[in-house]
Amino acid sequence: MEKLCGWTGSLLRINLSTGDSAQSDSMTYADDYIGGRAMASRIYWDEVSPSVNPFAPDNVLIIMPGPLAGTTATACSRWVMAAKSPSHYPDQYSFGNSGGFLGAAIKFAGYDGLTITGKAAAPSYLLIENNHVAVRGAKGLWGLPTDETLQKLKQAHGGNARVMCIGPAGENLVRFAIVVTEQGGTVSSGMGAIMGSKNLKAIVVKGNNKVNVADPEKLKEVNSRIRTLRKGLNEGVYMV
Repeated sequence: MEKLCGWTGSLLRINLSTGDSAQSDSMTYADDYIGGRAMASRIYWDEVSPSVNPFAPDNVLIIMPGPLAGTTATACSRWVMAAKSPSHYPDQYSFGNSGGFLGAAIKFAGYDGLTITGKAAAPSYLLIENNHVAVRGAKGLWGLPTDETLQKLKQAHGGNARVMCIGPAGENLVRFAIVVTEQGGTVSSGMGAIMGSKNLKAIVVKGNNKVNVADPEKLKEVNSRIRTLRKGLNEGVYMV
């Protein structure tokens, strides 16, 4: 198999209604839709009906980091959550973005992104540890604010677990509810309400794979240049 750089080559698809998960080829999108936001938009176009209700199980929640997430590239660990959103009128496609470790963790687990459909039968959270994917009960977490939820999940799964979750607003389908990450980041555009509609309290990701880059030495040069510019040196000189 050809060595992939930036991409892992795999999308993880989870159906909360059945608890099943499967992988699909992300490279069918990668050449034409570079970046998490672009790939998420295309998947949405392909898989979400124009008539779907944002709170329906058929709505697809898409979580997508970019090809540089999980590498040493400076300030490139951004990721997006996209779905048909209830925070706009009329209901329409939207996305929120965040940073921190979650996007990189998805790549370290071996995936270029996640798609989540269905609705769990009871309050649940999703645990992804490389190839191990499980839907776990969240009875003791449902109703808690985000800070307590994050703390309990970190205690349960270790300091290297990366977590995002919703609070009571998302659980009660407040249309502009946010998602919160352990680094204090947030995801807007009603993505918290989408998680709540799926009975999904949180997502926990752990991975220990590596994301390859095509030219590590060139990436070091680019990173060094960025750090120089951020320090205010060589102002007025731009990279070509």
